[in-house]
Amino acid sequence: MFQPQMTRVPGQNETEEELLRGRAELKAIYDIAPVMMCVVDSERRVLYANSAFIEFTGIPEEELRGGSACGVFGCINAHEDPKDCGFGTSCKTCGLPDAMEDTLETGQPHLGVEYNSSFRRGNLRRDVVMLGSTALIKSPEHTRLLPCLHDISARTKAEDRIKALLKEKELMLRETHHRIKNNMSVILSLLNLQAASQKDQTNRYVLKDAAGREQSMMTLYEKLYHADNQLKTTISGYLAPLATEIIQLFDTTATVRTSIDIEAFMADTNLLSPLESS
Repeated sequence: MFQPQMTRVPGQNETEEELLRGRAELKAIYDIAPVMMCVVDSERRVLYANSAFIEFTGIPEEELRGGSACGVFGCINAHEDPKDCGFGTSCKTCGLPDAMEDTLETGQPHLGVEYNSSFRRGNLRRDVVMLGSTALIKSPEHTRLLPCLHDISARTKAEDRIKALLKEKELMLRETHHRIKNNMSVILSLLNLQAASQKDQTNRYVLKDAAGREQSMMTLYEKLYHADNQLKTTISGYLAPLATEIIQLFDTTATVRTSIDIEAFMADTNLLSPLESS
């Protein structure tokens, strides 16, 4: 009896082995990745989810498969409304569904899509900030989408905390600046009043000289407060107005003209502090 024999296609086994090895390598990459990854079809049904995705959602893989991607993400707001995705309180600010649709239609990937959401499972609610990306997986038979998600809630909270601390520091510095400036102004006014009440020219000169030194300190302090770099300032920007203000402190009937020719170079404030008192 004739027994038909299977014809072996040259290289067929090698091709299948390479395909299986490629799939195994790809699955290993998916599973070891710390970023949440899943593969969805054109209807946004989940076909595969990696270990990070399963761990974050707390949903077994068999329950994830076939489910709506936005529903899996918690919608991440879909549970707030029976109409599901697009009707939650934060859906208007959720850019991930738009990014997914655009990638499926145009093939254009999207990176760094940030959105806020409330992830709900039963009685558990967790407010999260996600960073999402989308990429198209195209083949002759099917079109697939690869959404990647990263929970940046901790980083966002840390950034908000830093912003709050910086704002608090700014308010404290502003208050301190006003107090220092007021105190220096009071000292300057007292020196000028004391100098004006002196009949002795030597005493008046000494007090005026002290007032001039106080004025120089006020000028330097004001320059440093408004400077971007509070460790350095320009010599010309400091000395030019300082000379004019000091001359105005002294009573004189003669017209005093100043000619200042200084290069506009930066100087360390540690050098200017001894200069103002010399």
